[in-house]
Amino acid sequence: MPIEFDITGKVILITGAGRGIGKGIAQVLAEAGADIALNALTPKYVEGVAAEIAAASGRRVVPIIADVTKPDEVRRAIDSVLQTFGRIDVLVNALGDSIRQPLAALPGKDGSVGASDDQLKFIMDVNLTEALFCTRAIGPHMLERRSGNVINIASWAGHQGGGDMVLYATGRPRLRASRGRRRRSGRHTVCVSMQSRRVCFPMS
Repeated sequence: MPIEFDITGKVILITGAGRGIGKGIAQVLAEAGADIALNALTPKYVEGVAAEIAAASGRRVVPIIADVTKPDEVRRAIDSVLQTFGRIDVLVNALGDSIRQPLAALPGKDGSVGASDDQLKFIMDVNLTEALFCTRAIGPHMLERRSGNVINIASWAGHQGGGDMVLYATGRPRLRASRGRRRRSGRHTVCVSMQSRRVCFPMS
């Protein structure tokens, strides 16, 4: 492996890592030498994924079960990772989901129904609020260590949007505001970046 890709010993927390993009990111980072904390809402997929990645990479991979759209559970998840690994070097906010539905009912289209309050809340929670909660919770730890990286996974839908993807295109692209910025507090530096992706990993 080229030395520039070697991250041996880094501790990385990835949200939404039971399947899809989060799982793919976890596989690649473990192969590059990182120890991984895999977050998911339930143990259904993530426990098997953690065991699979650990066996393939030889790295320490631990499932972290928590609803990271809720601040109390976010704090519990962060505390669990810190107790297990002692530190967190990188946070990857990979959780996200979409609902293919217009914001308002479309005239002249049979069966067209606008998004409900619950659907709007869900889209904003999993695509934006989660990233804010997790970054806020991990911030003091990274600032105290004067080191850390937060990577927000955004989406091509933020550039295109429209149609039945308008809900997703509204929630997910707000992460673009973090792109290329450094948050500084005196001598404490934490890098916050955004990666906008198309489908790069198997979605199973």
